[in-house]
Amino acid sequence: MWKRMMRWCRGYVLVELRGAAQERFFNLCRRHNIYLWNIYTVADQYFCCMDLSDFRVIKKIARKAKVRPWIVKRIGLPFCIYRMGKQKGVILGFVSGIMLMYGLSLFLWDISFTGQSYYTEEQLLSYLNTIQIHTGIPIHRINCQDIEEQIRISYPNIGWVSTELEGTKLSISIVETRLPTKKTLDDNACHMIASEKGKIVNIVTRQGVPLVKKGDKVKKGQILISGVLGLQNDDGTLKKKEAVHADGDIQLRTTQSITFTCDRIYKVKNYTGYEKKILELKLFNKKIYFLNPLKGFDKAKKYDIIANVCNVSVSKSFILPLSYGQTCYRQYEEVEARYTLEQAKKILQEQSLEYMKKAEQQKQTIEKKREQYKTEKDKVSLQVEFVIEKPVTTYKEITAQELSQEENNELSGDND
Repeated sequence: MWKRMMRWCRGYVLVELRGAAQERFFNLCRRHNIYLWNIYTVADQYFCCMDLSDFRVIKKIARKAKVRPWIVKRIGLPFCIYRMGKQKGVILGFVSGIMLMYGLSLFLWDISFTGQSYYTEEQLLSYLNTIQIHTGIPIHRINCQDIEEQIRISYPNIGWVSTELEGTKLSISIVETRLPTKKTLDDNACHMIASEKGKIVNIVTRQGVPLVKKGDKVKKGQILISGVLGLQNDDGTLKKKEAVHADGDIQLRTTQSITFTCDRIYKVKNYTGYEKKILELKLFNKKIYFLNPLKGFDKAKKYDIIANVCNVSVSKSFILPLSYGQTCYRQYEEVEARYTLEQAKKILQEQSLEYMKKAEQQKQTIEKKREQYKTEKDKVSLQVEFVIEKPVTTYKEITAQELSQEENNELSGDND
């Protein structure tokens, strides 16, 4: 393989030997160390291959052997260069194309996101633009570590970010985290209280004084674990009150009545059959339309817009700033339709199941106790009574006034 490649780079010719003393020609070539290969005969005529440099020195040998070498085919790099030299425009275009591709490879032409659910791609692209990260910037200006750090600082509920620059494409993977929406008062003294009325299923106290036990019924706002501790003297008398952050695991069983509704009248799209397809070309974020996209449109009508765009790329990681595609505009009219009673009930059941699914995602145990349908003229409702077991995460801050009142009560009790 290596020998063939070297022969091609040096260049060689396929020669037809014309004359009577062809065998003598072969012997003379061997004596002068001229290498011949692929020797074969066709109708008593010999053919062989030899290097281009050897062909230039065999004139004396051929004359001595009374043989005339006739070139049948020229093969190799020197002949390719010679032929291309006659087509300067092709060479110039080839070199210019290579230089253009190299220049484009030095810039960023594509940004993609994966893993996001709360934030849209448009929001994240808009943020990157504020920190000077956008398509068309030189690749050497991109610092993946800085991008990750700035995204985490600007979006606290994005817990993990990974950026990867591959060729002309920047890939950003994120993992969103759910932050608690309620204040837990981690740094303040507080009580744990019931967020609603219910029954205590289980209680484990880590810090504070439990005021209820398993099986107790509680009201909304009732203190379950007090954050006020009584410090005693050696003789068992009360020394003072101290406020701490009440902490524990409490499971509360409650009953909730939720009403789901479904309007039986809804809108559906009735396509008129009118469609308009427009070809577009996008180069360096500039769109070029082959037809005026607004021509022939009735502003009073409604349209579905279906876009199919393809990016031009050399490889998976070498994206070019060029895309093409087709946009289809389908005209439709909105007409009223009506759900049957069975369809409306099915939709309501799906709503209740979705509610239960969200509750389970929040580490709650939920089940249906009772459900009742109510049918009106254009609306159906479903009232469901749920039995829910959920952890208590509601706190109430202990005020200085509250603490002093308890101390005063103790002092007044001692005086009595």
